[in-house]
Amino acid sequence: MHYRQAAAHSASQHGALSSRASVAAVCCKFSGRPAAPVTSLAAPRTAASAAAAAAAAVPAGTSRGYFQVQNERPGHYWARQLNLDGRNVTIGLVAANVGAYGLQMISPEFTRFCMRVGSAVADGEYWRLLTAAFLHGNILHCGINMLALYNIGPAVEATMGGNRFLALYLGSAIGGNLLGCLLGSGFSTSMGSSGALYGIFAGYLVSRWVNRKAVPISKAEVVSIGTTVAINFALMTAFSGAFDQWAHLGGFLTGAALTALITPRHGRRW
Repeated sequence: MHYRQAAAHSASQHGALSSRASVAAVCCKFSGRPAAPVTSLAAPRTAASAAAAAAAAVPAGTSRGYFQVQNERPGHYWARQLNLDGRNVTIGLVAANVGAYGLQMISPEFTRFCMRVGSAVADGEYWRLLTAAFLHGNILHCGINMLALYNIGPAVEATMGGNRFLALYLGSAIGGNLLGCLLGSGFSTSMGSSGALYGIFAGYLVSRWVNRKAVPISKAEVVSIGTTVAINFALMTAFSGAFDQWAHLGGFLTGAALTALITPRHGRRW
């Protein structure tokens, strides 16, 4: 009984395909175009099949970037359609920094309460290790740092995922300010997100190095990240008047260590 039902179902499907092929052949006869294969009429396209087809279309031996490989994964389809992949946390951090600068303009007390003062941290005001990373000395200082964050942040966020990226940013900010307090003058003051930014730069390099076997690092990527770090360093040095080198070093080292611990390995589900 089941065999007869299966045979009847198969025959009905074959008849449907034949009728589609006949209709396609008649239409193409009048239009002058060659008839399309029957399989293209019967096989529905999904996000997964589209990604597989796109990957298969790449010639053998072609080098593809890390983010291109990730974007072909069907799990990221709707995020790509909404343009949310790798930007939510970055945009939130930019907004938080800009908002904090606005509060600085309104209330000088806010700046004094949140900026990093070595002696105050030594007295137990540990929140300054984090809050100082959201303050800036002037609008140019804030603008340069936010431009750097928006430039490199989405790439690192897409690689690590939003939660890990946020942990990297905050951890690098704290680590940078902590080293600045330990090795700097006890009465020195400091503010700015550059320590966190150097942690993000380090995070990008380490995450790419960890996944270098799955997706080789191209020379263009090395040049790009090196140029970004160099330009940001030059701008901060030229326009801020003074910079906290210990906070930069601490942020970079903290970012590298955190990324080595928490970055996803290529092929795992994020």
